[in-house]
Amino acid sequence: MAKLSSEDKRLLRSFIKTEKAIPVGVDLAKDVFQVCYCDPETGVLKNFQLNRDSFFEWSGGSPFGAMPMCVAIEACGSCNFWARYFRSAGHSCRVLPVIRIKAHMQSTSKSDKIDAFGIWKSLLSYVSSIVPKEPLAAAVSGMISVRELVARQKVQCQNAARAVLYEMGIACYASGNAVIEKLNTEVNRLMEEKSPQAQPLNAARLMLRDTVSSHTAVLEKANTYLREFASSSELCRNLMTIPGVGPVSAVTLYPALSRAGDFPDSRHFASYAGVAPLVTGTGGKTRVLGVKSTGSREFKKVLFMAALVNYKRLKKKPGSALSRALREGKAPAVMISALANRIARVAWAVAKSGSPYDAARCSLMS
Repeated sequence: MAKLSSEDKRLLRSFIKTEKAIPVGVDLAKDVFQVCYCDPETGVLKNFQLNRDSFFEWSGGSPFGAMPMCVAIEACGSCNFWARYFRSAGHSCRVLPVIRIKAHMQSTSKSDKIDAFGIWKSLLSYVSSIVPKEPLAAAVSGMISVRELVARQKVQCQNAARAVLYEMGIACYASGNAVIEKLNTEVNRLMEEKSPQAQPLNAARLMLRDTVSSHTAVLEKANTYLREFASSSELCRNLMTIPGVGPVSAVTLYPALSRAGDFPDSRHFASYAGVAPLVTGTGGKTRVLGVKSTGSREFKKVLFMAALVNYKRLKKKPGSALSRALREGKAPAVMISALANRIARVAWAVAKSGSPYDAARCSLMS
């Protein structure tokens, strides 16, 4: 078992004094939970396992009497549920990024005990935490993820149809459902010619056609629900006043921006979304690098789509700040990234203020 250093003991005393809570690190799982904390009475570090029922019983009460717990957990699929559960039980909870916890691991080996101790150490070091989602926001996020999955599967089927045509010596440049129509035409031609290839290709055609048709119907229903949700939500209606942001983009941003106050400022949200440039420097010299690869794929997708819409609109506007920057030699990719960053910041400001978009306060997008 790991021993506490003098620095660990100092951090522990400081944390309890500041937070008025006992720090606890929990390595989550489906059935076995690893709990790590330092006993405030004996000063002994405890690191033990509990099954699911025992963990609910232990965490639902008051293990340390009147002193509540500050529970640290890793960001994972169930972290939003557990964050809400700990709060409902009278404790506080912090969701920590996995990449930040690795820096506090005491060993290169991996086990539940090592993970729980690393989470506990990260909590003492005040590693920046992730904003947990509320039930409605988590449900909307789940729906968006499923919609993206169906959309990807539809594109995969269309690419499979294009591959079948390529095996037949046909280079198909059509997009969307036109690929399926092209495959239908070619298979019907082979069937009329009574080619031996017709039967297997017809079976492939039917599978792809039916699957794409089913996915299209599901996406239409999902888009209908998205439009209804966007029109019923004041936050989404305000977000849709931002140029380039439509119902799908507004609902996609809703899970994070529904609690915009949990982000200290707009840059924190842009960094969370993955559209803020990485800043590095040493010796008094600061460099602004490109956009980092981390962040939410869904957020980055809708923000860059909105940025492309504004880029196409503003580059034709002679007096716009973007057209002037392009004339000065700025690369289009740089300006699109800058627009995505600006849209993320504007979206945070709109959500924070509760008011629609004001074009007079954003020079880059006017």
